[in-house]
Amino acid sequence: MKKINPLLFNQGGKCFFCNAILDIKEASIDHIIPQSKGGTDDIDNLVVCCKYANQAFRDYSPKHKMTVIKEIFTASFSCQNIFPRENSCVAKKVVEKLDISIAYQLLIKTVKSTGNDTLSSQVKAQMLKLSPSFKESDYGFNQFNQFLLDAQENKIIHLKKTTGNNYLVTQPIEKNNQTAKKQNLSIVYQLLQKALESMENNVASSQVKNKMLTLKPSFKESDYGFNQFNQFLLHAQENNIIHLQNTTGNNYLVNQLIKKNKKTAEKPNISIAYQLLHKALETMENDAVSSQVKNKMLILKPSFKESDYGFNRFYKFLLHAQENKIIHLKKTKGNNYLVTHQKNK
Repeated sequence: MKKINPLLFNQGGKCFFCNAILDIKEASIDHIIPQSKGGTDDIDNLVVCCKYANQAFRDYSPKHKMTVIKEIFTASFSCQNIFPRENSCVAKKVVEKLDISIAYQLLIKTVKSTGNDTLSSQVKAQMLKLSPSFKESDYGFNQFNQFLLDAQENKIIHLKKTTGNNYLVTQPIEKNNQTAKKQNLSIVYQLLQKALESMENNVASSQVKNKMLTLKPSFKESDYGFNQFNQFLLHAQENNIIHLQNTTGNNYLVNQLIKKNKKTAEKPNISIAYQLLHKALETMENDAVSSQVKNKMLILKPSFKESDYGFNRFYKFLLHAQENKIIHLKKTKGNNYLVTHQKNK
């Protein structure tokens, strides 16, 4: 894809096939000789064209492509017309597979607006309201039901047979359940955390479930795709919601993961310590002894502790500040330093 910009530039920003100005978002690299037929990524075998044309031509040979272009060249030729974005159907034979995705999008939009278990005749009526030019024959189907059956095979919809050739049209059940499950899991994790907040650590899994049921009597692990409560707990552990300790059999002791979070929350922002260091050095001469610098910082802020920022020694805090170009240090004896303010910064 790195080649697309120079190729498009060399083509004057125009599509190779129709010579229309081509937006980079609509652009695609086409192999003159398809890779499936031995074509290479050599620059002489590459052109930039409309991505819809590229998809429609698939692995056509150069001769096949030229034949198609000659057949449609008598029309007002541009990729926009020949390989449509919406429902225009010029050169249907070339773009039949491409167009079906547009029909699927229209069908999905319709089913969402009509709801589940809608009669097929009503679905078609709604599709015509949304897109009056829609015809199933434009997509290679003699009847609307054939189009619906094809959509079901591609898992776009689910059909329930009624009488005759009538169907009830529904969004795919499995897909809906998976989406609901993903959404609901975040809700049930919140319920689990709320239950644990009112309990001690090392709580038996059975007690945790009882607490969750107290908070939400309708809770069932099966609603979230788990056969047993312990399966739900194991899944929560995998997602770093809780920590489990195995006891006997399938019993667990449940712990909330709060220690690490507390430590992170209590650790102050290092930039605050840097500001304090700046302020201390502004009132001191250069080459101040590190112990004097710390004393000055304590005068300005008596609660200052380097350990609050993750350092077990003050000189380690100073070394970290030097790495971030806050100060400059000169080593003396032992772990002592002379500290200079980085005025350039």
